[in-house]
Amino acid sequence: MAAGLRGLRRRHGGVARLEGDMTHASPDGSAPVAHLKVDTHRAGGALVCRITGDLHLETLPTVKPALEAAAAERPSLLCLDLHDVHLCDAAGLGFLLHLSRRLPLAVINPGPALARILKLTGCEQHLRVFPTVQDAAAAMQRLDHRP
Repeated sequence: MAAGLRGLRRRHGGVARLEGDMTHASPDGSAPVAHLKVDTHRAGGALVCRITGDLHLETLPTVKPALEAAAAERPSLLCLDLHDVHLCDAAGLGFLLHLSRRLPLAVINPGPALARILKLTGCEQHLRVFPTVQDAAAAMQRLDHRP
């Protein structure tokens, strides 16, 4: 199923990283059809997960462990850089919404295709969307300091 998956690695202060490209065989097993990569790093107090590829029912089992590990770190802010996510189905959106109910979550710089999906589905009303990690961190800081 996940031919290129090398697994979770621990690095820099316990931050989990899912290394390698995740590819899945086509239904007949002949060729890879999905590509997904997750890189995780810290930016100030935020934990940033950059997702590259397609986020859908078939790739969710490979991205979920990395994002669950990031959420388990209980960061003050989890930023998902989704600029390079080109396809996201209902399963992917559902997981993003699930994460947003568990901890402070920001969607960073979604690409045009994903931004359209977020708008058409109404998910942009439930997810905090920002152009940069710095904008997300500043907005969350303002929320933390409200009277």
